Amino acid sequence: ANNLAISSSVVSAPQLARLAAHHGVPHETTPTGFKWICRVPNLGFGYEEALGYAVAPHVVNDKDGLSAAVVIADLAAELKAEGSNLVEYLQELTGLVGATITDQISVQVPSPSVGSLLVDDLRANPPLKLAQQSPVIAVDYANAQVELAQRYGPMNMVEFSTEGLVTARLMIRPSGTEPKVKCYVSVSATPDTPFETVQAAMVDLREDAANLVNVE
Repeated sequence: ANNLAISSSVVSAPQLARLAAHHGVPHETTPTGFKWICRVPNLGFGYEEALGYAVAPHVVNDKDGLSAAVVIADLAAELKAEGSNLVEYLQELTGLVGATITDQISVQVPSPSVGSLLVDDLRANPPLKLAQQSPVIAVDYANAQVELAQRYGPMNMVEFSTEGLVTARLMIRPSGTEPKVKCYVSVSATPDTPFETVQAAMVDLREDAANLVNVE
């Protein structure tokens, strides 16, 4: 239905929001977790960076691998009947909104409090360059003035991003359940940007993330 919305968490790949905008479909960004994603009104599809999908929230209002597998198998069969396949379809979507590469780095810390202190230090000392691009734009999601914090409440996470040949984004937060710090890295670009440029920027961004959290 045309009134259905798409949602994804703030740490998820930005490509979904770009596809939604391209097709004129409402998209809402939420905090991490399907408890937030599935609260979006008229939800038609929800996505979380950690490979979770809600493809039929009117049936299962949560991430559900079984229904997602059925949908992707049905899509594969439909594409095969048209003489295409999933890889070619992904390339077609990339041609519409550009390529995106994402990754996650989890860093073990001695205790949850150490993770929080690390994030506090990054708030006070943000990087000057990311993926060999500057300036760096910083967003502190603990700040009640940030739009997502206004809607859902503050959260202990910082985001650093740069715009240049690519859009590079690094989000860092302490885990709420484990003595870890999680880094979410993504690099995206316009359709006319060579994929090799995106790949090279991801290598740089991963290195930047490792240096910021003092881990190789």
